Amino acid sequence: MLRHSKASFTFLAACLATTLATAQTVTLSAQQDSSIYESATGNTASGVGEFGFTGGNRNGDIRRYFIQFDVAGAIPAGSTITAARLELDVVQLPPSAVSGPYDAHRATMPWGEGPADGFGQGAPAQTGDATWLHTYFPATFWATAGGDFSATVSASANMNSQIRHTLSAAGLILDVQDFLDFPGNNNGWLIKSRTESPNTARGFAAREFSLTGKRPTLVIDFTAPSAFQTFCDPANNNSSGGPAVLSGSFGSGVGSDLHLSVSGGPLPLADGSRMLGYFLVGNMNNAPGITLSDGQFCLVGLGGSFGRYNVGGTDRNSVGFFDATGNLQNIVGTGGTSGFGFDVPSDIEIAGFAPTTIMAGDTYHFQCWHRDTASGSGHSNFSNGLTVAF
Repeated sequence: MLRHSKASFTFLAACLATTLATAQTVTLSAQQDSSIYESATGNTASGVGEFGFTGGNRNGDIRRYFIQFDVAGAIPAGSTITAARLELDVVQLPPSAVSGPYDAHRATMPWGEGPADGFGQGAPAQTGDATWLHTYFPATFWATAGGDFSATVSASANMNSQIRHTLSAAGLILDVQDFLDFPGNNNGWLIKSRTESPNTARGFAAREFSLTGKRPTLVIDFTAPSAFQTFCDPANNNSSGGPAVLSGSFGSGVGSDLHLSVSGGPLPLADGSRMLGYFLVGNMNNAPGITLSDGQFCLVGLGGSFGRYNVGGTDRNSVGFFDATGNLQNIVGTGGTSGFGFDVPSDIEIAGFAPTTIMAGDTYHFQCWHRDTASGSGHSNFSNGLTVAF
């Protein structure tokens, strides 16, 4: 369970941006790969063979290796790619191997991994195979024999030994970002010898290779989009001289797994009296909202409705009092095991709607209402709003 001390709530609120993000890493296996072989007839291929070939053989005949990964299917839309590493295992070298760089170029046309199971010389092409002439054998063709690809090198590595090699460069990051943002642009990469001269051939462990640890992978570091966005932010100042700041975090382990916190609230009076507050939930936000007492209520509008977490004796009771540092502190029977804030339950009730359970993919909107003394007794105010994507 993620919890903060009273002092740390103030620090957290000061550091909270309108969006938060989480750094993550994912390792992808190839979605498809295929080797094509220089041929005037385009009748040779290897779609499902254990090996992927590129470079020139001893006779100078050229092989090229295409590979593709399902980036958009593995990473949340809106994420930012921060690093990308294409890892290939060289498992075959010619006896008189010629050293040189091997480059990854973006493929610019879709291509197929058909059923041909070839080796160094390939196998007879079958329906759906990519070949030297075909994107999909036998009737769909490359614009240029040997495959269509960008002239720009996305990443490069010297592959002169039978080990696992890594291709990683800024160009590869840009490719992966584009594959995520525009999945229709993802035709994968062509891996080719820069010179394609004799004895530059390399045999990679393909995605069907018998030893799974040698198969190709694409390792991606990314920053996922935030689950939290603020609105009506900042809120109107309260009697503390500043606005109440609503923030959230996942990992409570309670109910919906969402914990809400409020800092910057009204301070106790000289006689020690503390100001009351509790949380509200709505099905929409409508910045700048409506003026209500001394604050802006932003959970109402055309089609909007809201519910209150002030139901005593249930897990929908978030009522608390602001302490001497302006943090909303629980009272006995409220839902926040840390002593501060509120653990949002799984079930949600909004006026005019049947009670429902918060599910992954749902989005709800929250504010905190509180009593205040800015303009005399009986006045109240609101925090900023917080949109939460579960």
